[in-house]
Amino acid sequence: MAEKLLLGSFLPMYNRLQRFPPPPNVAPANRPIPASRPIPVPVVEVEEKPHQVDFRPAHHEVAIRAYYIYINEGARHGFDVRHWLEAELQLVAEHKAA
Repeated sequence: MAEKLLLGSFLPMYNRLQRFPPPPNVAPANRPIPASRPIPVPVVEVEEKPHQVDFRPAHHEVAIRAYYIYINEGARHGFDVRHWLEAELQLVAEHKAA
């Protein structure tokens, strides 16, 4: 019964939509849309920065460093994310210092 009610309430709306013609700028599906003048694209000048490579330590390097931080802090559980992030920061700082 719910399906009948839903379909019954949808049909009057669908029939109403069929009576209105499409807007004038919409071409029917069987005709191609006529080409219009090209839209100008703004040119943005980009400053060239010196080539800089983002350093991202390897997963196994971070895992080893995080494990050592975990051990040095007394092997307390529940701080794994903090150990991981601290290990990443240490490795990136070491890379920048080198």
